[in-house]
Amino acid sequence: MPHERFVGGVGDDPAWLGVDVLLVEPTAIDRLVRAASGRFGSDDRALVLAQVAREAISVLVTVGVHAWAAERRVPDLTAANVVVREGPTGVVVGLRRPEVPDVVDVVDVVDDVKLFRRLLDRVLGEPLPLGALPSGPADQVAAAATVVATVRHTMRTGNRHLWGTAALALASTLTRLGPRADADRARLLAARPDLARTIELVAVPDADDVVTFPIRRTCCLLLKLPAGHQCGTCSLRPRDDCVARMTAWALRSRV
Repeated sequence: MPHERFVGGVGDDPAWLGVDVLLVEPTAIDRLVRAASGRFGSDDRALVLAQVAREAISVLVTVGVHAWAAERRVPDLTAANVVVREGPTGVVVGLRRPEVPDVVDVVDVVDDVKLFRRLLDRVLGEPLPLGALPSGPADQVAAAATVVATVRHTMRTGNRHLWGTAALALASTLTRLGPRADADRARLLAARPDLARTIELVAVPDADDVVTFPIRRTCCLLLKLPAGHQCGTCSLRPRDDCVARMTAWALRSRV
């Protein structure tokens, strides 16, 4: 699925921040925070960092889950290959190496179990205790999990709002694919019950079938910024309003 803030094959351009750098120097994330402060109209590091993380996680999970659900392939979204930078409308995610299928990828396309495991391990990754950073080679660590761990390493914060963004991106991506992706959504959320607990799935009738979409159970903190913007799935909205907004979005967005 094309994404306006996702690009491939950027090489080692120093204008980008490699996510692998965060594994050894987590405070390097402040490069993005400083760059994004003007866009968010705030010098509150904690709030801006939460939004930088939200934007990066959303792009990573959306791209990875769409490729798996629609094409049964898993792009290399590990810390070793992912780079990030500030963009005019949000954090831009890039790949150092363009996606060129190799022998391993061909095998993975055939082996559904192995491919699904790669999605869980190298696109999503696992939650870690407060302050811990992912261990292991950067090419085996999910960039999304690295971003979550980086936030929690550089300031004391919970992880439900961060992983809630991953859950929302995951489920919303599958909503756009329609009922054919229902089994994929059930499989993913069964494998990651911690993510399932951060969203509510709402099903509404649509012609001859049902459209299912997620709404958040956690706040992403966007509302606390000076602009006071509130996302459509905000857990602080009246539930009926949230469901009405998201029903309209889901019906418009299906492909």
